[in-house]
Amino acid sequence: MKKVVVLLASIFIINTTFAQEDITTLLDKYEEAADLSNRTKVESLGHYITITRKDLEIMQANTLSDVLKSLKLHSYIPNIFGVYQLTVSGLQVGLNTSYRLFIDDHEVSSIHTDNPFLIYDNYPLDSIDHIKIYRGAGAVRIGNEPSILIIKLYTKDPKRENSTTIKGLLDTRKGYSYSFTDARPIKENISYLVSIYKGYNNYKTYHYNNNPLNRDSHSVFGIFKLNYYDTQLTFNFVRVNRDAFKGLAVDISPDKSNTQSQDFYISLTQKLLEDKSITFNISYDYNERKGEFENKFNEGGVFVLPVYNPSSLIPYYYYEKRNLKKYIFYISKEFKTDNNVLLIGASYKIKQNEIDKADYKAITIPSGFTSGSIKDSLKFKRIDLYTAFIENQFNVNEKNLIFLSLKYDYYRRENLPDIKEFIARVGHISFINHNFYIKSFITKTYIPPSFYELEQSKNPKDLKVESIKGFFSEVVYEKDKSVLKLFYGYTYAKNLIYFTQYGTLNQGGIPSHLLDFEYTYKITPDNKIVFDIFKAFIPSSKMSSTFGGSIKSFNSFDRLDLYGELIYRNGFEVFDKKVNSTYNLNVGFIYNFDRNLSIRIKGENLLNSSYKTILFGYPNQVSIFDAYDRKLTIGIEKVF
Repeated sequence: MKKVVVLLASIFIINTTFAQEDITTLLDKYEEAADLSNRTKVESLGHYITITRKDLEIMQANTLSDVLKSLKLHSYIPNIFGVYQLTVSGLQVGLNTSYRLFIDDHEVSSIHTDNPFLIYDNYPLDSIDHIKIYRGAGAVRIGNEPSILIIKLYTKDPKRENSTTIKGLLDTRKGYSYSFTDARPIKENISYLVSIYKGYNNYKTYHYNNNPLNRDSHSVFGIFKLNYYDTQLTFNFVRVNRDAFKGLAVDISPDKSNTQSQDFYISLTQKLLEDKSITFNISYDYNERKGEFENKFNEGGVFVLPVYNPSSLIPYYYYEKRNLKKYIFYISKEFKTDNNVLLIGASYKIKQNEIDKADYKAITIPSGFTSGSIKDSLKFKRIDLYTAFIENQFNVNEKNLIFLSLKYDYYRRENLPDIKEFIARVGHISFINHNFYIKSFITKTYIPPSFYELEQSKNPKDLKVESIKGFFSEVVYEKDKSVLKLFYGYTYAKNLIYFTQYGTLNQGGIPSHLLDFEYTYKITPDNKIVFDIFKAFIPSSKMSSTFGGSIKSFNSFDRLDLYGELIYRNGFEVFDKKVNSTYNLNVGFIYNFDRNLSIRIKGENLLNSSYKTILFGYPNQVSIFDAYDRKLTIGIEKVF
């Protein structure tokens, strides 16, 4: 631990010795602070975290995982399918449906599970300019989806780039990746971005009951964006094949567990009228999913609802193939005056769930072997969602803004009762002076059951939406080179959907209190120290860390970029098994030979103290695994 302190102290001393803030930066900062009315409009979008282009470069954030693993008030750890998944501090990792991921303004969650991470947990950031993460039920203009957290990846501006970039990475666990990105203007109002990535993640293999547990993955990502005057056309393609860790095995030692996923979407967005106040979007998504799972029947077999019954029929093999489609039509209109911004809009979404195969093999008791299909039992094949919304930002004066958002959703579900729900958000942003402001929001949102959760329920007609109410407040003080933020959040979640041995069920209400403190010391915009510490108070059993924090040092000099990050998570106990506190240390180094050529070295989990993921199995099996491997990555990047 002394070595860690010395390392971080050394980085801090280098940072403060060589970096200084010039007059231009001070003037820019003053001009930005001068217009408080614009600042209140920005802050009304919610409680957010911004990771800038320069932050991503210094961090060597090659994938989304590099950003989310230190996200405050959360854990980012593998679930039973080996997929990195966000979960609120203290709760068990699973297939959480309350997170939404956007690439620009297109939402990319799985149509089947309403979870974005099956495909995008390690999304490459070669085409991404910056990232914003919004906590709580966000403004409608951020994303037209029910959620508790929204992640927005903003792609690079081709006019700004005007270049071709090639990058290759190789790590000590024999993983690799290489990418090609080209972005440039063709004419004054026509530009394009194309990025292609291929990678392999070779994670440590664990063993349980002499069976290997793997979660290796091969992935291909591609995106093409064309900007034509006020029109943007985007094509996106993803293919991920992975060893699915525990998968559907009832115990923790599957004989076979793998998934294959392909995603494709096309999105067309048009800005209309001279002031571009009308936005029209039409998009089409296609998902293909394949999964194959096998486990000995005398070790519990595989969990296949609705046929699984330990006393009479135990499936030991399951193969599934399905195709899913999503169509979205969206339109909005913005009305602006000096003191008011009004946004109204509507959308129509169609989600289709087509099952090609759902075949199983099983042992029947006492007769012997059998086989069959559950395809006809999976009756939930279509959802139509009609949405209307209104959102208003009113500046009482230049220092105070009142925010109101209301969205109504009507779901027509095949073979299921309709759902009628609304999302509401009321907020107040107040600048006491140029250095000190407070923003607070009261929210009411919900999370509907996904296709997957409905299929895993023995009584899907009785499966209710999750209802979430909350209050969030943040105090921000900025003075000279320092920024202090204090955040408090309270939520009450009712009818949460849990996966159990009896299928998915709604459970009672859970209150939670969230506290977070962050301090940033900016020597220059590119040289800073960021410290945060958080605590989550929840009454239920702890399935992940509830207390943690991090310290990050960003350093950029003439030819050299340095980054240091220490992530702490506290220990806890699960069924008499102790999970120790962890100290995940990551360090990065980039040397720029010139503006167009650089080499990079990055060390991850250098103290071999990764935070943990927990797997449960029958009977009474509990096993603890590292969420992150210890490894060293080297790479080279060339810009043409």
